[in-house]
Amino acid sequence: MVAPMTERDRRGFLKVSGVAGFGLLGCGGNPAGGTPSPDAGATTDTGAVDAPGPEATPDGGGATPWWLQGNYGPVADELEATSLEVLGALPPELDGVYLRNGPNPRSGRSGHWFVGDGMLHGVRLQGGRALWYRNRYLQTSLYRGMPFGRSGGFPDVRDTAGNTALALHAGRLLALYEASLPLEVRADLSTVGLYDFAGMLEGPMSAHPKSDPATGELFFHGYGVVPPYVKVHRVDAQGRHQRVTNVMTRGATMVHEFQLTPRWMVVLDLPIVFDLGTLARSPLPYRWRDDYPARVGLVPREGDGSARWFDIEPCYIFHTFNAFEEGERVVLEGCRHPRLWVDGPDLLASEPMPHRWTLDLSTGRAQEQRLTDQLAEFPQVASAVRGRPHRYGYALNVGRSPDGVHLGDARAYLKHDRVMDRWTRHDLGEGRQPDEPTFVPRPGGRSEDDGWIFGFVYDRAGDRSELVVLDAMNFTAPAVARVRLPRRVPHGFHGLWVPAMA
Repeated sequence: MVAPMTERDRRGFLKVSGVAGFGLLGCGGNPAGGTPSPDAGATTDTGAVDAPGPEATPDGGGATPWWLQGNYGPVADELEATSLEVLGALPPELDGVYLRNGPNPRSGRSGHWFVGDGMLHGVRLQGGRALWYRNRYLQTSLYRGMPFGRSGGFPDVRDTAGNTALALHAGRLLALYEASLPLEVRADLSTVGLYDFAGMLEGPMSAHPKSDPATGELFFHGYGVVPPYVKVHRVDAQGRHQRVTNVMTRGATMVHEFQLTPRWMVVLDLPIVFDLGTLARSPLPYRWRDDYPARVGLVPREGDGSARWFDIEPCYIFHTFNAFEEGERVVLEGCRHPRLWVDGPDLLASEPMPHRWTLDLSTGRAQEQRLTDQLAEFPQVASAVRGRPHRYGYALNVGRSPDGVHLGDARAYLKHDRVMDRWTRHDLGEGRQPDEPTFVPRPGGRSEDDGWIFGFVYDRAGDRSELVVLDAMNFTAPAVARVRLPRRVPHGFHGLWVPAMA
């Protein structure tokens, strides 16, 4: 058993980084200067920032960190472009906006890839045309230069960068950042403001909520550094907060992801744990601990928070495909990092591979299986089968880091047929770097993979990006359409298709 945080550690942490759960600090700066990106069609520039320079390091040193180099680095302005060129043919039934979230530090400097002012990038599709591209900063208190917190000058759950993920539920579109309250936004990329579920949410909301396709309910967790370490929230189909369940992990661990089945909430308790000492060199106060065992917990959806825990081999799991039940077994599939952040969170180099964990309720044991030796991250399945046995999963095929500091450049998308146990690869081409694949179902589709894969793809040679649309059923075929964008879209995190009627 790993001892929980001491009162001395707790006081020290709260003094340094507030009560948001962890200290994702260094999120912005003051704008100044900058050069607009090249035009493509009609554009409007609405702001500019300093480009990152050699001084842009977490410790004030002379080398630019990897998350501010190349297409990881921020873009210098906001703009809008119309009359977008489309190569191929966009499906005419697509009517909505594809949105992608990510960090874009306003000052051009940040202490980690995971921090930095949130920026949305969006492409509006309708009737076979790409009507516009926009990028907009999320209008947070940090972006506007307000001090951290509302008392004492320290950050709290109302201080958000909003840069990690997006969720659509009960007509509300939320930008998420797991240390804080969600931020409500609109499909036109404008910001509404912080959202706390009518005052029922007082702590952070995770970046990866899960909806139940059968009931319409939304479940999400938040985690912190004092017991109870994890809280799981339940929201009904109309968006009303219904319940919170407290879950005790062994200690203050970073719980980025969780899953949901008809009977269970699936909670991860893994060896990246709170460490106040890392704040001397990084805004993320977490590191790997060899003496912290890894386990997966099954928490009854209707229970009191008591969990059935299953020990697994040491690893970290940022993202999962899905979880589902098979009788008295629960199956979890996700991308397993064998070891991470041993020397601190600045180093993101790892070799994540898709794995399956089968949790047997009758024996209390977990069985682990590697699904492929291809490196992959940002997995997902169709939202209609979440929590139920799925057939198809999608992921980003990542590379090995040549310098040992970050995930290597991606070049392909992967599709897994779980029934046939077959992996298919769609290569985007030399010098073309894709971000997360997002599955968009065809309206009225007749099969689980009847739809498209959306993703932003950066072309290194042209220093600009495209929105690429693939036929998910014909995965290896050339792209159905490529929407040429007026600028590059920096590598970010998670995307979402928002139908026009939403």
